[in-house]
Amino acid sequence: MKKFRSLMVLGSIFGSLLTTGIVPRAEAQTGCTAALLKGPYAFGIVGNVQGVGPIAASGTTTFDGINRVSFKAFINTTSGAPAIRTEVFGSYTVNPANCTGSATLNVPPPGLFNRFTEVNFEGVIVNGGAEIRYLITTPGIVFAGASVRQFPSAVQ
Repeated sequence: MKKFRSLMVLGSIFGSLLTTGIVPRAEAQTGCTAALLKGPYAFGIVGNVQGVGPIAASGTTTFDGINRVSFKAFINTTSGAPAIRTEVFGSYTVNPANCTGSATLNVPPPGLFNRFTEVNFEGVIVNGGAEIRYLITTPGIVFAGASVRQFPSAVQ
């Protein structure tokens, strides 16, 4: 009983310190914002495109910190065709509640592999924006990968 009373007294003292402001309260993190993603992120991924087969891509995805994104890459297939060099643009959003996000890249006609004029991504922002893990959700394209901030020391 004596131990319980001591814990009650300590709890009461700590509670008073919190309410008087002597001990600061822990503030909840506000989560992620679009501004967290700024600058180039490097990636190298492999996957599969329906009707094309296995493909590999390497390049950069650059975020503007507001909601615009650009994607520069070399894409290679097992078809024997030369590698494709591409640069496309799009937009992205970030859900601050859980640090997830989505992006849509708009590919000019005739589209990627003469088929895809829009490529959609869903992702998770990790390590304070140092990395993004994602999945392409466009039907017919199967890719999961990660992008890492290309120049980590250049960010704040």
